[in-house]
Amino acid sequence: MDFAGHPIFEKFTPFSGVVPADCEVDFIGTLGHRDYVSSDPPGTERMIALETQAFDNEYFEWIDVLESVDQCGATYTMLEIGAGYGRWACRAALAARQRGVAKIRIGAVEGEPAHARWLENHLKLNGLSDDEMKVYACAVGAESGSAMFTIGTATTEPEADPRTWYGQRLVQVPLARITPDGGDRYFGHEVFVRRNGSRLIEVSVKPLAEVLADFGRVDLIDFDIQGEELAAISSAIDLMDGQVARIHIGTHTLEIEAGLRELLSAHGWHCRYDFSLNAEHATPYGNMLFEDGVQSWVNPRLG
Repeated sequence: MDFAGHPIFEKFTPFSGVVPADCEVDFIGTLGHRDYVSSDPPGTERMIALETQAFDNEYFEWIDVLESVDQCGATYTMLEIGAGYGRWACRAALAARQRGVAKIRIGAVEGEPAHARWLENHLKLNGLSDDEMKVYACAVGAESGSAMFTIGTATTEPEADPRTWYGQRLVQVPLARITPDGGDRYFGHEVFVRRNGSRLIEVSVKPLAEVLADFGRVDLIDFDIQGEELAAISSAIDLMDGQVARIHIGTHTLEIEAGLRELLSAHGWHCRYDFSLNAEHATPYGNMLFEDGVQSWVNPRLG
């Protein structure tokens, strides 16, 4: 029996073409350098012709990206908060370009220094100009300032390598429980070690409201900020009510999921998808096990 997927995918042309030896490619044609996800040597240049997007844990994120492009006007604006190396920012931009959108604006926020450096390179690899993108090398939280940020462990794979671990996050830890590492600095940052072996650096934190101030209407915000999602959204919800059309949120605790439901419902947002973390759910397209949770909300004031 053929898979009956979401109809939005039929409105976009899947990638077909030559992929460089050092890259992977996705449904919309976004090239991703293998160095960002693997220490393996490059493969070979090859011809790839894709037919549709696979039904996997990213399926509903794809739906939000493609629908936001399908429903935009002459300008498309997308923010990726907790961007890693910018996969979703690039996917949104290339989808908008495929649809002939006249003006594309991308904002991408990432606090992990290695990932933030790759992020700008990834956007340029996929053809975005300086005028189309704004990269914020910081974390996003409820308030401005600075905070400790975990960058992994000293020895445990995959957390020891930024290519194989993307779970970095802000942490609240008393200074008495961390000590300077005493070794090399990490992209200019002094490294600290917790008693549990995790490694930390201090990063700047920008509230979501400050990022929004750089943009007008936003067609989509994609959040993956490892436990800060409720605090960040709560701090800027009034601005979001008047400025943001759609949000996609990766969730990381049941308490955060409940808080988001209460907050966004109270502000009149409409929930499109809501799948709790660490559970199997029946979806319109088949059963799926979700590790991180997924929530998708649209703002009827801007829809």
